Amino acid sequence: MRANGQTRSETVHLIDTSPLDCPLSEMRPLRIEMVCGSEDERLWDELVRRYHYLGYRKMVGCRLKYLVFHHDRPIAAVGWRAAALKVRVRDRFIGWSPVQRARYLKRIANNNRFLILPWVHVPHLASHLLSRMRRQLPRDWYQAYGQRLFLLETFVDGRRLLAAS
Repeated sequence: MRANGQTRSETVHLIDTSPLDCPLSEMRPLRIEMVCGSEDERLWDELVRRYHYLGYRKMVGCRLKYLVFHHDRPIAAVGWRAAALKVRVRDRFIGWSPVQRARYLKRIANNNRFLILPWVHVPHLASHLLSRMRRQLPRDWYQAYGQRLFLLETFVDGRRLLAAS
């Protein structure tokens, strides 16, 4: 509960949506908070529901959700979950057998949502956040699930990138 008696999810409409357009160096320090099981998880859900092109879907199984803040202003939402059972391109790239896939699949986390809020225009922010997540996620995943991660995967819809260029 916030000081005014409202939860963050109830105040999502009050989030500062004024344009944030600056160099990455002016954004530091950024705070990345894991929000699974916290009051802020509902804020993550609502931001993803409203602003991510795939929308919100309840994640089942192993999952971690993060909000990224510039001061107290949310600027991004990132979600990770257990990897998909079979992804031909990934499986071929790794070169594992079906037995190896069954044994090691739990060592892969999939970046299923990556949202920089639409009014945030900071060059290199996405790369910076993925780099920070690469360092933070394995520790958090081990703490939450007792599994050491070997690989992080993310998929990009190339058609969306071409449309944005």
